[in-house]
Amino acid sequence: MSNVVGVTAPTKQQENGMTRVIYTNKAGKGVGTASFRPWGYVVIIREDYKKDKGLLNHELFHARGNLLTQWRNWLIRVFDKEEYYEEEVDAFAIQLHTYYLEGVSGHVIDSRFVKFANFIREKYGFKPALTKDVNADLRQEVMALMREGLPAFLPNPQQK
Repeated sequence: MSNVVGVTAPTKQQENGMTRVIYTNKAGKGVGTASFRPWGYVVIIREDYKKDKGLLNHELFHARGNLLTQWRNWLIRVFDKEEYYEEEVDAFAIQLHTYYLEGVSGHVIDSRFVKFANFIREKYGFKPALTKDVNADLRQEVMALMREGLPAFLPNPQQK
């Protein structure tokens, strides 16, 4: 649909209301990001991670809601580190659960669990007291997803 180099039009499974998924290697240092634009949400993911449905669901989780939600999320990131921490734990739990639904092997999921827990501890500038129980918090959220399933607004890799 788009003739911009490095941009891929979203498939049906990648659409999330007004969310546009763009795969490009011209997107800064990280592997994925979600942000609000006047026309809706934009999820940008590095092309190397195009098949990573867990990462896609992680970013789509951040891109939920509307303009009001986005202002709230921005305020939380700046002023309420505890709520921001919980948001990131939820997003990484969704990512891990998506890998489970895809049939990714247990030892790969375990290594990503450790990687994500360390990432939460180190990347976001949270105080150590806030992240001291990150492994237990992440495990608790994954277990809840195992019981309840992915939120309805996210694509389920088991459904075609």
